[in-house]
Amino acid sequence: LTRRAVDPRSTADFLDRVLAPFWGRHPELVAAALLSHHVLAVAMALSRCRGSLSAGNAEVVRSTVLLWASASISRLNARGTAAVALAISHLGAGPSGEVVHTAPMAA
Repeated sequence: LTRRAVDPRSTADFLDRVLAPFWGRHPELVAAALLSHHVLAVAMALSRCRGSLSAGNAEVVRSTVLLWASASISRLNARGTAAVALAISHLGAGPSGEVVHTAPMAA
């Protein structure tokens, strides 16, 4: 997702107009279909176009990732756990879902 889309605006448009509305309307279906690499790709895309999405849609993506991670972490292998940890760091979320500032880590 983030590797193929050259223009961050097109990524933001996709997240804002397609992915987030779908995830918001079908949370159970999304939770059943997500895998750790999907979560990582979407979190990286969201991080790349931060501020370009509507606040509501950004929160749909963020909360879906955090809820999925919380429910799935015990079933993941080491690689999946690492991908989810990286995804959460891209979202700027702490271990309990609290918002944390990641600017000091982005060096």
